[in-house]
Amino acid sequence: MVDVWGNILSLAGNVLAIWAQVALLDAFFPRRKSGKAYCLWVAAAILAAYAFSVFVGSRYGYTLKFLFETASYYVLSAVLYQSRWDRRLFVVVTNYAVLYSWTYWFDALCLYALGMTYEEYVWNIPLYSATFLLRPVSVLAVARVI
Repeated sequence: MVDVWGNILSLAGNVLAIWAQVALLDAFFPRRKSGKAYCLWVAAAILAAYAFSVFVGSRYGYTLKFLFETASYYVLSAVLYQSRWDRRLFVVVTNYAVLYSWTYWFDALCLYALGMTYEEYVWNIPLYSATFLLRPVSVLAVARVI
């Protein structure tokens, strides 16, 4: 049951993460695609991110996860938006660094405020589920502000 809940949380996190990235890319670049094509590419990005998180995750370290996420965001921006490759790369990497450093500090703040170890935090399923969903929602809120 925990695995099923973990997969649901992973899917929700991926949907919100792609939504935040698309919101930021909309702020910086004009769209190349719109309508159904745009929605299909976004759905494909969500499915790819979800498949990666379920089948690979951080099994091979967080470096591979970071590389996959930035590469998938770059490909999504290349397909959906008009811009030069260097500007696109700068925006994608900067967005990733700014937004996902926030998720690290959010977790660190929770651990410090509650006086828990990381293992206790992860195995407290209601608390971890709530913070897992609050992280991407807060990232989306920051992305919308930007």
